[in-house]
Amino acid sequence: MSNQEQTNQEDLKNFKQLWQQSTTNQSIKLKEREMLREIQYDMDSFDEKYGFGTTKQLILSGVISVLMIIVSIKQTNPMFKAIFLLLSVLHPAHFLFQLWTRFEKRRYDVLDSVGFYEYSLERVKRQMLWMKLSAGFLFGGLATIFAGFWDELSTDKTYYTFFALAMIVGVGYMAWQYRYRLMPLHNRLHDALFDIRNPYSSQNDEQH
Repeated sequence: MSNQEQTNQEDLKNFKQLWQQSTTNQSIKLKEREMLREIQYDMDSFDEKYGFGTTKQLILSGVISVLMIIVSIKQTNPMFKAIFLLLSVLHPAHFLFQLWTRFEKRRYDVLDSVGFYEYSLERVKRQMLWMKLSAGFLFGGLATIFAGFWDELSTDKTYYTFFALAMIVGVGYMAWQYRYRLMPLHNRLHDALFDIRNPYSSQNDEQH
């Protein structure tokens, strides 16, 4: 084989490699844009339902916190006072938890894809953590209050039984949201973040 033929084959080989690399890069970019659109849609839905760390939820949580404190102060019935005192602790804690998450946004470049995924994943994690903490705190607190006022409850169980059932249903619904709404979103964000950090590994996996 002549030197000219060898040179032509090398050029052709190099051209094929460049073409494959260009095609791969373009495919990766298209995949990243599609993932970003899907995640943005998911996070828009997340903001509508939960809005953890958003300005709207911060304001709402702050207003409810103030109302719970005022109502707890004005209560004269000992058991209702205890319940609203419990809520007056829970809601300000929720406000501070969201405020902490909001301040941490400065750590992330949300205009960049990686930063957007990281902050979104952190918000979802915080929402999931808050659900677990608040459900345990609320359920345990109410159980303690009801146990402390059992003699009073035994005189008229209808209203308090309904109230207890409503709280159990609320905690159950929260558990359902955690399992079937937030956990899948958490997994999608985690996978998208892995893919965008390891694009070539992801591409090789698809080829095999």
